[in-house]
Amino acid sequence: MTVYTHEFEGSSAIASASYDNETCELTVYFLNSRDYTYKDVLIDTYNDLINASSPGRHFAAIKKDLVLK
Repeated sequence: MTVYTHEFEGSSAIASASYDNETCELTVYFLNSRDYTYKDVLIDTYNDLINASSPGRHFAAIKKDLVLK
C-alpha cells in the first residue's frame, strides 16, 4: 500500500491532501480543521489537485463529481 501526501503551502483553503492507491481514496484536509474522504477516486484526480495553481478553486470545481466515503 502506498499513501501519497501533499502539503499545500500558501493555499487559503486546503492544508493537505492524501491519496491511498490501494483503496483509491482521496482525503482532503482543510485549514478549518475539517477533513473529508472520497472513494473511487482516480490518481489523476489527486495529481490534478496537487498541481493546480489554485487548489481550493480546483477542488471546488471537482467536488460535485466526488463521492464521500
